[in-house]
Amino acid sequence: MIIDADIYRSAKMLMDRYGDDAAAVANQRVDTLRVKGAEEGVTVWKLIFSAVMELSRNEPVEDEPLH
Repeated sequence: MIIDADIYRSAKMLMDRYGDDAAAVANQRVDTLRVKGAEEGVTVWKLIFSAVMELSRNEPVEDEPLH
């Protein structure tokens, strides 16, 4: 079972380590796992990629509530 907090924690660690290249690193990992046929890993790394993208955006998404 994948927990959102784990995905975001992993994304943050990736961002801390790779900075602006974190999304590219996550995407590369998706590709590597896809070639190996590791679909569960592909799913996890797609979630990490999405979390990196969300954490790195500077502007709210349209209709996103402000907090």
